[in-house]
Amino acid sequence: MLTFGTAGLRAEMGPGPDRMNTETVARATFGLAQVLREALQNSREFPTPAVPYPEPAINPRGDACHASSLRQFARASNTPSDHHVLSALLSPRVVIGFDARHHSAEFARVTAEVIAGAGGKAELMPRACPTPLLAFYLRESGADAGVMITASHNPARDNGYKVYLGGRVVTGLGSGAQLVVPWDARIMAAIDAAPSAAKLPLADSYSLIDDSLWSRYRERAVSLVESSTSVIPSSAAESSGDSRLTFPSTGANLPFCKVAPGRGLRGSTQARAALRIVHTSLHGVGAELAETVLEDAGFSSVFSVEAQCEPDPDFPTVSFPNPEEAGALDLAIERAREVEADLILANDPDADRVAAAVPCPRTPTGWRQLTGDEVGVLLGWQACEQWKNRAERTAAYETEPTVESPAERTVPTVARSLVSGELLDAVARAAGLQPMVSLTGFKWIARTPGLIYGYEEALGVCPDPAAVRDKDGISAGLRLAVLAADLRAEGRTCSDLLDELAIQHGLYATAPLTIRVSDLSAIAKGMANLRERGLTRLGEEPVTFTLDLSSNQPADPKETSVLAAWENLRGLPATDALFFGASSGTRVVVRPSGTEPKLKCYLQVVIPEVTRRSLREAHVNAAALELIRNQLHCALAL
Repeated sequence: MLTFGTAGLRAEMGPGPDRMNTETVARATFGLAQVLREALQNSREFPTPAVPYPEPAINPRGDACHASSLRQFARASNTPSDHHVLSALLSPRVVIGFDARHHSAEFARVTAEVIAGAGGKAELMPRACPTPLLAFYLRESGADAGVMITASHNPARDNGYKVYLGGRVVTGLGSGAQLVVPWDARIMAAIDAAPSAAKLPLADSYSLIDDSLWSRYRERAVSLVESSTSVIPSSAAESSGDSRLTFPSTGANLPFCKVAPGRGLRGSTQARAALRIVHTSLHGVGAELAETVLEDAGFSSVFSVEAQCEPDPDFPTVSFPNPEEAGALDLAIERAREVEADLILANDPDADRVAAAVPCPRTPTGWRQLTGDEVGVLLGWQACEQWKNRAERTAAYETEPTVESPAERTVPTVARSLVSGELLDAVARAAGLQPMVSLTGFKWIARTPGLIYGYEEALGVCPDPAAVRDKDGISAGLRLAVLAADLRAEGRTCSDLLDELAIQHGLYATAPLTIRVSDLSAIAKGMANLRERGLTRLGEEPVTFTLDLSSNQPADPKETSVLAAWENLRGLPATDALFFGASSGTRVVVRPSGTEPKLKCYLQVVIPEVTRRSLREAHVNAAALELIRNQLHCALAL
């Protein structure tokens, strides 16, 4: 039977309980509806937020209020009509999106019919959409849950069921993020108890979400890279007496986020118009929105990869529709050479991730794809600079942008997953911000206290957690374009900035080692072998400590950079991962993939001190990554 993993339910499509099909989707939705209704009925067991509407229990817009108001309403209700209204208020509101994979539209329609049949209010996207758009609408609308039918970057035979919680069900840091424990276990228990799909009540009383949502997302994304606008956190707005915060231009409600003058990314109109960008959506659903957002922001020279710009569930031009995979950007590079581009941006099929490539005369193609860590650090540096240069710097450092209780305010933080490179930690500290380490997956990264920016090395970036509490490849791509345009206007490039960061903070060279298996038992065998044998050296450096995160024990302080930002891991669930570190910061993390049949190893070599003259030599010395790969292969014994 399918269980919730890093990105929800995900599997090959086909018959049976361990495959994605209408039966598994219907029963999963029934379990979700049951748990949501229980949450609304029992606010003591499930915390419920105060949504940003005043009393009475039903406001003039017809939106449901929070559970305390429901209990007050219930005590005062004596008439059948009162109880009918109470029943409606206790009905969960679920928003549903889907990508363009085989059967995604069908699975989304089944989801909407089951929610409606269970007495809930279901809202369905009118057409295939990027995952960030669904996450955005969940936060904007205040819905109780969101379901996205997608398998993201998986092969064409796969599909998935991704669940977000928010609204009246989950408050605080988790509002609008993917579900975590104990919600996943409660939903799985409800699925186990669910009848067969044939016996579930269905209803076609769901509604379609208005197309204007696309425009509102565009306005939000563009507003955050304009020179006149940026985000201010909830606490700052509350201190000025503004407790109801809105989206720019639209007036749409988004709790705890506001656009205010004078704090955006700089980017002149001329610089943006001059930057030539090639974009590919890899046969996914991101082309229309990503390219329109770029154009809205002033990038007038955006060139599509025509063979990949229309959704195609078979992904015919790539072996895997994953921008991390070798060859995925080949057509984009060809197009970039044709149009003499300055930047390549590539979204995965559901557009929640973004890859980038930059000109590089030393490579055979003249282009170099940036690693996920390089993308994450570039955008992290940009986010830190934006905050550091704010006029209200003191006020910003006393606020909490994503925690909804003013009592929980803290220093703004930037976060990375524990498998990502550690350069961002140094960049954040230099800017006066707090670096944090999170478990892998944006369901954890998005819950980091004080988060203003988060990333993971697998090309996932969360650039606007107030609006989208998940990775967002469209907004991240826009910010990359703004950064490239700003640097180009100064006679610099993204590669120049990476070199400058290496000189300032040390060279952090990272690389993956991915072992794809056909027999899933090989993954457990490899992890067992590594636990038994361990690693004594990383390249030529001795291993100074080993950490098994399956024991959920926090690391002891050591003289090594790798532990500096790990405080956030305390109290989080255990995870199947092994960490080996050296005193220089060189390290390896090994874990099973949460979405694919892979064993994933994350390598980092640190050369603490480099100069501009020694930088090239330092890159050569970082070739110790290959030696570490060989050491890992021996220890895993696969």
